[in-house]
Amino acid sequence: MPTPEFNKAFKNNFYLTREWADFCSKVTNIKLTEKTISKQKVFLLKNKNISISNYNNKFSKEMKDNKISFMRVLPHVNNQSESPSFIEYALFYKKSYEEAVKDYKRSFSDALKQGEKYPHTTKIIKDYDKKIINKVYDVYTSQMKRLNSAIFPLSFFEHLMKSPSSLLFILEHKKNLISYSFCFQYKDNLYASIGGGNPDFFKLRASNKLYNELIKYSCEHN
Repeated sequence: MPTPEFNKAFKNNFYLTREWADFCSKVTNIKLTEKTISKQKVFLLKNKNISISNYNNKFSKEMKDNKISFMRVLPHVNNQSESPSFIEYALFYKKSYEEAVKDYKRSFSDALKQGEKYPHTTKIIKDYDKKIINKVYDVYTSQMKRLNSAIFPLSFFEHLMKSPSSLLFILEHKKNLISYSFCFQYKDNLYASIGGGNPDFFKLRASNKLYNELIKYSCEHN
């Protein structure tokens, strides 16, 4: 059974908003349609519900009956579930930064201490900046090529940065971009989206530093 804390995390769900739906429609170039199920509006791209939520069993059944594909977040530890998902979403509940740090695994804390030898600066960008987008895209494409993975076009990142609720975290060391994360900030939630790091700066523990900065920002903004 989902805990009250789990349900509360979805109270103000950005992935149910029209803004997120419009973004998905733009990047896929698929016309957006709407349908009402159980008095709730859902946004569809070719009968696929593009939102992500903790839908209850009744609502999920109605979408299945309407042949709508959807993504549902369950209160289960993914690798302990009978039917684990290919995609896993981490949920961090509201707490102070001091409380959050106490919950860090020792390996994560140790990596942060190792990274202290290499100072970094953190920038949070809320307005579209073509120069920075191109810089991030260079790091992203080198990542994907190294992993032999599919590469999103530059337009994906441009639409992402132009979304009203988006913000971009970048970490730099001696003016070098070492890690980045695109996020959406909506009401009392921060949603981390696509992100990554520059493999040339792995020893700086860039990924650990990035996650720590996201958690710190979230805690400071309640």
